[in-house]
Amino acid sequence: MSDGVRLPRLAPLYAAGFVTAFGANSIAIAVSGRHEQLGLTLASLGVFLALYDFAELISKPAFGAFAALSAGVAVTAAVGLRYRARTSRSPSRS
Repeated sequence: MSDGVRLPRLAPLYAAGFVTAFGANSIAIAVSGRHEQLGLTLASLGVFLALYDFAELISKPAFGAFAALSAGVAVTAAVGLRYRARTSRSPSRS
């Protein structure tokens, strides 16, 4: 930043936590009044919300990165095989 203010290194994590709180709050609001009808205690509701945060902050980026990496490897392999097949069929130019 030009005015000398430096963002902490964890600023993206703080922002993700802030945004995730909206999703967790919507779950809490939707379920909290009916948690007994659903067979949930307040403690189990808290565990459920903690798992939601874990999924949003840890699991989603990890599995997204894995999916992007595996898709990238598959595309690279397909392009490489196609290039190899194309160059092996064409007559060599000397």
